Amino acid sequence: MNKPTYFILTRNIFDSAIWGDDPEILKLFIYLIGSARHSKIPKKYGTLIIKRGELVTSLSELADNNAFIRNGTLKKWSRQKVARMLEKLEAQEYIRKISDTFGTHLSICNYDRYQRPENYKTDTNGTEMEQQWNEDGTEVETNNNVNNVNNAKNVNNDIHAEIIDTSLNFHQYKKSQGKSHKDFKTELTENSTVVINGAKEIDKLIRLDKETLDDIKEVLTFAVNDPFWMDNLISLSGIRKNGQNGIPKYFNIKNKINSNPNGFKKETVHDHNRRIIAEMEAEGWK
Repeated sequence: MNKPTYFILTRNIFDSAIWGDDPEILKLFIYLIGSARHSKIPKKYGTLIIKRGELVTSLSELADNNAFIRNGTLKKWSRQKVARMLEKLEAQEYIRKISDTFGTHLSICNYDRYQRPENYKTDTNGTEMEQQWNEDGTEVETNNNVNNVNNAKNVNNDIHAEIIDTSLNFHQYKKSQGKSHKDFKTELTENSTVVINGAKEIDKLIRLDKETLDDIKEVLTFAVNDPFWMDNLISLSGIRKNGQNGIPKYFNIKNKINSNPNGFKKETVHDHNRRIIAEMEAEGWK
């Protein structure tokens, strides 16, 4: 008999939006959490790379693995219903679809935060860590009067001052360009919600997408001066979301810099995956 494994489901889910939503969407989300890769070592799947908190599946597989009995009859979701539920989970930023070229490649948002047992240890005051369900600006409770910078640092110690400064500088520049955003109506500081949310996206680019902060700064500098992106990237909250071509906005901008001989070389998603696989093999990962 195989040794049983586990995954963590925080009690914060009781206060989250998904708990009051369609129970079938909740069931699907819990299934995705339990099916995501837990190991910190990436795994190759064809030309894809499955990292911690990710899985590659299909609409049919999700329907088959979540079949249920109703009135004595086996029922299954349609592929169309599964697709709609995934779209809703992505819109609410519980998951992120990386690609659907060779299967449906999904990432669970904030997986590492909630699946690390050490994050649930008590602090020096004997109180449990209070963690928000989604760090992408869709928290269950949003209070703009709290000290967002300190909360962000408590939630994720990897978000340091230089990342926050990068986000602050970007949004201050966008405001100076006369761009419209609800948070631009007041003075921007490191405590501003748009700045904190932007810092979290930069942090993800570093931790999850393995970008360097210097590379990110170069991409943002290009974006605020590019005729197209200066009007189509107002805040950093959606910089990792896919564009119409299925590639995250950040990498679309990065690819465009290939016109600059001193900038980045163009790298498609396929080339990016092949490069990562080569790096993994060079380090002895099989």
